[in-house]
Amino acid sequence: MSDFDYLGFVIGDPRLSENERRLLYEIGCKLYGERDGGFEAIKILTIIEADKAYSNLRKKFDPLLRGELKAKKTFEFIINQDDDVFSTLENLNKFLLDYPIDSYALMKLMALFVTHEKRVQRSLAAMKGHLETYELRKQAIDYWRENIDSKISNDKAASLLEKIVPVSHRKLSQYVAEAKRENVLLASKA
Repeated sequence: MSDFDYLGFVIGDPRLSENERRLLYEIGCKLYGERDGGFEAIKILTIIEADKAYSNLRKKFDPLLRGELKAKKTFEFIINQDDDVFSTLENLNKFLLDYPIDSYALMKLMALFVTHEKRVQRSLAAMKGHLETYELRKQAIDYWRENIDSKISNDKAASLLEKIVPVSHRKLSQYVAEAKRENVLLASKA
């Protein structure tokens, strides 16, 4: 579909006055040359067809939208690379030769990477917090197994563990209960 065809859809918008449509037609003729059948050959569209045509026209000509789409496409291409760095760079070079990006798309691409990096950092921070919790849990259970009688109640064992491990009494009680269940399971399997 040529650029004039896209313009033809806009000229066919029933919401425009005839003068506005004629003016757009003249601009189109100056840019792209005369159209077969002239102004009278342009079909008047329904409102729905005109809205769809505007949407298509915006996707084709709006540099901001076009830049965002190119940036997303390039970002997805880079993220989906499983190769080593040099192969990824080679593939990216080939990709950019096929789909060149302008400065706006490059800025959008950088913004996507910053957002992605922040998401990864938040995920790593959450994992780090969980690692500390798992470490404290392991420390509490190891101390309980080595130094505390397994026949005393969970709450009493938690009271003794509070002096050793900086975790709430309630959590320590849960850890002891889980460890007792693990011991029962291991004993039943043996």
